[in-house]
Parts: sequence; structure tokens; C-alpha cells
Amino acid sequence: MYRTILCPLKLTHSEVSVRQLLHTFTVAKFTGASVHLLHISEKVLDDKQEQMLRISLERFHALEEEAIRDIQSGIRALLEHPDVKSAAQGIKTEVRITGEDSHTGKKIVAVADELNADLIVITTCKHPSAIDLLIRSATDHVVSYAHCPVLVINRREKESSVN
Repeated sequence: MYRTILCPLKLTHSEVSVRQLLHTFTVAKFTGASVHLLHISEKVLDDKQEQMLRISLERFHALEEEAIRDIQSGIRALLEHPDVKSAAQGIKTEVRITGEDSHTGKKIVAVADELNADLIVITTCKHPSAIDLLIRSATDHVVSYAHCPVLVINRREKESSVN
């Protein structure tokens, strides 16, 4: 059924990312699919630095390398979570870190197309910002434009009812 699953991660929401990975690896285990984790990194330079270009090439490369190390460390930490580690056992997993050169949703759809992904597992926005109301959120864009099924994981965990 599924051969390739794309799972775009946000490292800033580790609890949500753990749930997202658990769903991803459960589907992968059931279907025999490989998993491609995707992190779209933010710009290394802030807007002011970009405008002024007051940074040496060496400093830029140092900032870029530091950002990549932080991302790799964050992904490693997620994959070392006991539940995720158990769920991922025996599943071929690849990690891709890419820069933010366009709308995040467009980037996710482009990577899914490039990988010929059969499924995308993505999370919802917790609190859509005013900008998200004007510009489509990444999740909304992926659901609307992906050429494969999209499994959307709600950021809010279902609360258990105690009677």
C-alpha cells in the first residue's frame, strides 16, 4: 500500500513530534514503507543581517553549521525517545534538512513529489496566526495540493475523560 512516507517535523514542538513519529512508524511498520523525515530550517541570517550584509563569509558558514548541528541533535533526540525508538525499530529511515526558500507547504509538496511519496504525515497548526489566516498554513497547503494521501495529526492530544 505505502512504500514511502514523508514526515515533515517541527523541532519546536517535541511532544507533538513524538506523537507524529509514533503514527508515522506505526503505519510504516504495518505497510512495510520507508520513512523520510524532513526538517525545513529557517534562515540562518535574520532580516536585518541580510539587508546590511555585515557578516563575514566565515561567520555565515559557522552559523549555518551550528544551525545544522542543532537540527541534527533535535532529530536524534526525537528518534531516541523510548516510544519512538521502539516504534522505528527495523524501519528504513532517512533524514533530510533543507532550507526555507519558499512557502513551507510548497516545499513539503515538492519534496513529496521528488520522493514519489505515497503518504505525508503532518501536524495541524496549534493557533493559526493572523498571517496564516491571510496566507494558507503549510498543513492546509499540503492537504490541498499533495499528490498523495495526507494523514493530519491534531496538535491537541485527546483528553481522557474521568468519570
